Amino acid sequence: MSTDRAPLPPVGPAARVAAVVVGLQALALVVFAVFYLVAFVQGGSDNAPRVLSSVVLIAVFAAGLAFLARGLLTGHPAVRTPTVVWELLLLPVGVGLVQSGQALIGAVVLVASVVCLVAVALSRRPHA
Repeated sequence: MSTDRAPLPPVGPAARVAAVVVGLQALALVVFAVFYLVAFVQGGSDNAPRVLSSVVLIAVFAAGLAFLARGLLTGHPAVRTPTVVWELLLLPVGVGLVQSGQALIGAVVLVASVVCLVAVALSRRPHA
């Protein structure tokens, strides 16, 4: 019995847009984790367990987003739902940032999330 799978057909531009957005979100989380760790090393906090557990959690989410981005690029159908859930969770984060005076960051989060949601919706493959 062969374990070879049929290759998925190439993805369209909407899926590539969604993959880029999710990839950039993963990169942003990696940068944030590194920044958080550097701030800790420079004496920004004296609570090592909290900082290290936060860095690990952020890194886990970054890795998950990287896998989602790869799945979107390869057209894997199982990544659509977690991508939509992630982007829907970011909407109130963006609103909260705007309301707290971080309008630019909040607007970036909101725009990226909406663009990704639309791109995922447009990237539906017709059933063969």
